[in-house]
Amino acid sequence: MNELIKLVICGHVDHGKSTLIGRLLLDTKSLTNEKVQELENVASLNKKEPDLAFLTDQFEEERRENKTIDTTEIYFKTKKRRYCLIDTPGHIEFIKNMMTGATHADAGILVIDVAEGIKEQTMRHLVFLRSVGIKKIIVCVNKMDLVDFDCRRFRDVEKSILEFLVRLGITPLYILPLSAKKGVNILKNAKALAWFGGPSLIKALDVLVPEIRKGHRPLRLPIQDVYRKDGETIFVGQVESGGVKTGQKIVALPSGEETQVTSIKIFERKKRTAFAGENIGLTFKDAKTIVRGTIICQKENPPCACDHFTASVFWLAPEPLSNNKKMILRSVTQEVGCQCECIETRIDASAFKVLEPNAQYLKENELGKVSFRTERLVVLEPFDSIAPMGRFILECRGAVCGVGIIG
Repeated sequence: MNELIKLVICGHVDHGKSTLIGRLLLDTKSLTNEKVQELENVASLNKKEPDLAFLTDQFEEERRENKTIDTTEIYFKTKKRRYCLIDTPGHIEFIKNMMTGATHADAGILVIDVAEGIKEQTMRHLVFLRSVGIKKIIVCVNKMDLVDFDCRRFRDVEKSILEFLVRLGITPLYILPLSAKKGVNILKNAKALAWFGGPSLIKALDVLVPEIRKGHRPLRLPIQDVYRKDGETIFVGQVESGGVKTGQKIVALPSGEETQVTSIKIFERKKRTAFAGENIGLTFKDAKTIVRGTIICQKENPPCACDHFTASVFWLAPEPLSNNKKMILRSVTQEVGCQCECIETRIDASAFKVLEPNAQYLKENELGKVSFRTERLVVLEPFDSIAPMGRFILECRGAVCGVGIIG
């Protein structure tokens, strides 16, 4: 059970996101006995049934204001695999935290209150997920117990969410009716939803297809750190795509230096091969230009380094993005100064409609197609080809001001 899938979970405030997380932890027996006892003690003290949201809203400020304020990673497991839930804030003022979490997810879970239906924040969250390239989405239509598990109400919400997803170019993996509070349709199908022919949430998660680890994808290994130990130089990083083996000839970009892998190390143990997802140390026959931010690639058909590119950008800062604005771009371990050259299209993130072509600015919470020029060569590739190499974060004065994807 070493396989791990990362899921970003989001939804409008009070639509039951934290309760759903709590239910998943409880029903999959992913909680310690101490945590279960704490939940029961709090319920007894308040003389009411256990509040599952208590399990995720752990900070005192969160409990006082009854809203999630930070991004948190929460782990649970099923009989098939392990999952990491990236819990993200639902309030608009905490969008930046959400975006930081979403950039590391393999798939998304969107929670919608069946009684309230789609809200503006629901639509914005979907645009957020799309803007960082997450197209594998499971929609959970929650609180079905409040409408007596009514099929017609579920179908109305299902229709409206499908109409919006079509505009985003997204086909959801599933749209599921459930009740997180009552534990209905979480682990298994329920009699109350006999009219629904789809799977339970856990069954839907367990059929997710993980990223190919050992397939035919090309090698991409961004160097994170360089260590020197006992006269040996070790280059450390995570394999983001493909695999690497001892004796393999590689090219280091953007310098273009060619060399050969002499050893692969994990926790000071040597191994002959490593694949995507593994954090390793490498030694090379000779390496003069390899530093933090260097991308290690296979020698055959390596990608091209560039200093100009166009991307879809979600702007997060109060100060608008404008032509000639200077920023810092971060993609995997690469960090480089960049400048906005042209805003080709400005898009309303809530309605997902074009506001203006050839725009002069991009305002907070707007989406745009933007051209950039970097101060030096970087390695960026289409998100649909190699996801880690196709997404990036923009920073202004040390704060995240935007995120985007290539392609």
